[in-house]
Amino acid sequence: MALINDPIVSICVPAYKYPDLLRRSLISIITQSYPFFEVIVTDDSGHDELQQVVFEIGDERIRYYKNPIPLGSPANWNEGIKHALGAWVKIMHHDDWFSTNDALKEFMDATNNNPNADFIFSNFFNSKPTGISLNKPLGKIYLKKIAAEPATLIYLNGIGAPSTIMYKRSINIRFDDASKWCVDVIFYTQILKQNSCFHYIQSPLLNVTANAATQITNNTDGSIKVNEVIYSFDKFGYFSTKKTSMMFVIYFIELFKRYNIHHEKQIVNFGYNANIINKLRLAIRLSKFPLHYKFFSLLRVLHYKYCPF
Repeated sequence: MALINDPIVSICVPAYKYPDLLRRSLISIITQSYPFFEVIVTDDSGHDELQQVVFEIGDERIRYYKNPIPLGSPANWNEGIKHALGAWVKIMHHDDWFSTNDALKEFMDATNNNPNADFIFSNFFNSKPTGISLNKPLGKIYLKKIAAEPATLIYLNGIGAPSTIMYKRSINIRFDDASKWCVDVIFYTQILKQNSCFHYIQSPLLNVTANAATQITNNTDGSIKVNEVIYSFDKFGYFSTKKTSMMFVIYFIELFKRYNIHHEKQIVNFGYNANIINKLRLAIRLSKFPLHYKFFSLLRVLHYKYCPF
């Protein structure tokens, strides 16, 4: 067992309520065959149930921190990263867990075999209330596109939730506190813009909870989601370009139809400037056509896979 002050990887577990889920996640971590890690649990809940779970497990590699004032997501994620000592940081949401006892070893093998990569991510199983299913592995075309232009992750996040990733602590990037729904995509894009060398593990190494009440993204208002997507596009300069791509229009038609935004006044309420409104105006007009948003969702995926930007 590695000494607690000499970890190679820091596994950060931002926790909130749900002690049974935290217990499942922590047990999947401490039973890993790769031993050189620390676990950092940052507790954002208003009770002591999660602390009791950590106490009952009793593994010296687990460090527990109680937030005096709830930080919310993603600030609680950043709180764990702040305490990390390892060369690598592995995020693990409290409702996700490793799929095998050798999962962390596979991650670490990937770092040794790909020394230039700052960013490693794996395939995963989707854990839904209806059961667990394998996520479709990413193809070469998709991987080439995000390597060439990381910001296209905004259109199609094939990487998945933060639990699927691991990255070098030395890159010193934090999750954007101004975002909740798009926070993972923004984070991945920032890392890959700094160093586009990454490695994808096709093996499903995580069980990732989806469509559950424990997830903040499932409790986010639709207008807030649209606002965050606009914020993300603005952050990476999509509104400063002279040319508006077909993919851009398709995606915003999908969003506007899905969240019932059919007039520019609904966007003006977010406080955006005239340049952004003008860029979105065509998508707003086209969103009034009587086609279901799922049609544009399929069109977006097909365009991403088979058409140039």
